[in-house]
Amino acid sequence: MPSIFFFDTEIAKSLYAKFPPKKPEFDGYKNIIRDWWIICWAGQWQDSKKIIASSVLDNKERFHADPMDDYHPITKLYDQIKDADAIVGHNMAKFDWKKFNARVTYHKLPPLDPPKIIDTWLMAKAIGEYTSNSLGYLCDYHKLPTKASNRGNDMWNDVVRHIVNRDMKQTKTVIQEIVDYCAPDVTAVKALYDFLLPYAPQRFRVNQNLFHADGVDGCPCCKSDNLTHEGYRITVTGRYERFKCQDCGSWSQGKKSIKQVAIK
Repeated sequence: MPSIFFFDTEIAKSLYAKFPPKKPEFDGYKNIIRDWWIICWAGQWQDSKKIIASSVLDNKERFHADPMDDYHPITKLYDQIKDADAIVGHNMAKFDWKKFNARVTYHKLPPLDPPKIIDTWLMAKAIGEYTSNSLGYLCDYHKLPTKASNRGNDMWNDVVRHIVNRDMKQTKTVIQEIVDYCAPDVTAVKALYDFLLPYAPQRFRVNQNLFHADGVDGCPCCKSDNLTHEGYRITVTGRYERFKCQDCGSWSQGKKSIKQVAIK
């Protein structure tokens, strides 16, 4: 079966130096004292119930030398992603994947062969017009395991505040709070992905038939062989056999058109 890895990252805010403004001031990059960094990540493989995670707290020597040194969690996440056929997350395409890659280049790690990226935010948007596409709303709406609550903006501000004040004890406390907040997001993302997958367009799927050792095709969505023939799917130039999975409910079609025309 394909190796699909679900993960979520939590980043720290950038620290800026600014004069007290008379009006809103643009945060130019030259005002950055310390740029953002990845505090932690949590992940789960599709075929496992175990949540794995890593944070800047894990390497005590590096953390005490510089609490903003994210080399350890980045290399740990790198080692997971390099074995993945696909990665899944909420806002994965625009946020987590790009933030991770920005830190990969910062630490000068070798380029990864990009896996297939499945973004549950985009998946939900492609399926229906929901009141909100946030992870919390979608999980509540579908009565799925939801993400954890947090102290909001104050929690992330406390990270920078305690580091600036050189209060390592409070820095560790708030970072651990963020680590504990991160893990339930992965559970929520996986539950949302599994629920929405049968409804999703094919671009959000990893075709299970590509990984069948016996060469026998089944449901491309869940690999079940419990399929029923349900008529035909018509395109501009061909007609294909249509199948419905009796286990996950998804629809699929045969590989070859049973009738083709040369003129559109």
